[in-house]
Amino acid sequence: MNFVSRQKTKSKVVIVGIYMPGIYPAAEDDVVARLLAPSFLKAVADADSEVVAKYDIEIIDIQTTEGIEDIAARIVAAEPDVLAYSVYMWNYDQVADSLFRLHVELRSGC
Repeated sequence: MNFVSRQKTKSKVVIVGIYMPGIYPAAEDDVVARLLAPSFLKAVADADSEVVAKYDIEIIDIQTTEGIEDIAARIVAAEPDVLAYSVYMWNYDQVADSLFRLHVELRSGC
């Protein structure tokens, strides 16, 4: 589905947090980390009634070990109107590479 073709009343915002697995709790890769920055942004936005009236906000948590194609596929599947990343020094490469991959996919029509 094309992002622009949806008929809706609210825009969808997706905040992507890419985290390193096994950091906390130590060596437990199956625990999904919830990064502070995306959660804080969503909480602040959800506390504003004007923002809530216009936007649905979703956080996607992704491990740094996921492939770029998988990251792009998860984002495309979420069908965002607005895309935001929480960028840190350990996830910069995944952010840049997934943005490039998304650009290629969206230009080709998915």
